[in-house]
Amino acid sequence: MTFKRLPAFVVLFALTGALAFAGNPEKTDVNGVKKVNTADHYASFLINNIFNYYSNNGDGSYNKYTTNGGFEFTKGSGKTTVFEDGIVWGGFHKGRPTPKVGGSVYRHALQPGRIITPGGLTETESAVPDDPMKPEYRVFRVRADISPSRAFTDVQAVLNDEAALINRYESVTAQTLYDAYVRDWNEWPAKTASNPAGLAPFTDLNGDGVFESKTVDLTVSWKKLLTPGPDDRQVKIVFIKHGD
Repeated sequence: MTFKRLPAFVVLFALTGALAFAGNPEKTDVNGVKKVNTADHYASFLINNIFNYYSNNGDGSYNKYTTNGGFEFTKGSGKTTVFEDGIVWGGFHKGRPTPKVGGSVYRHALQPGRIITPGGLTETESAVPDDPMKPEYRVFRVRADISPSRAFTDVQAVLNDEAALINRYESVTAQTLYDAYVRDWNEWPAKTASNPAGLAPFTDLNGDGVFESKTVDLTVSWKKLLTPGPDDRQVKIVFIKHGD
């Protein structure tokens, strides 16, 4: 798959393990458990010839509006190649001799937000997560060709095409899409000297160390986004973080 700079998306999600892709599962469930939409924010993803959905609960390539596969290729064709995907990891938990596995497959053990206080080695020393309902833990979407510096009329035709695809499942307009892109750009939860708890990377064009929406580049390369940072609690590219 080739990612072009224009018009490229940057979608924020955590990279903490292997990405698990799956086909359409059997519809039987011995527990009768349904998908739970608690603090779940799904956002559409359109790049090149792909139409997809990602959520801040770790879920990917799932269309909650059709309850079916979300990874559509080519976009507009109605043909999906992946039913659902997510990040899965395993490890030894608090000294137990057998490993535990967590992540997101057909059920999601993730919640949005970062870990404020890490857990300890004992069962009573649980990690303390941040409030998953905070708006900064939504799915953020930015495009290289849409920013606060560019007028709506300059990109209206492009957004009309995008709105037509999304309107198969949601109700949007070119204007509401533009407003959402600009809002995500302006409210990008950046890490700066004055905001060390910020989670999102950015390129500071004027080098003053301060996030200013008109003097930053948010279309950082996929290589940079997918490179783990020195702090394994740092969220990279859909804000997702799991507890201890």
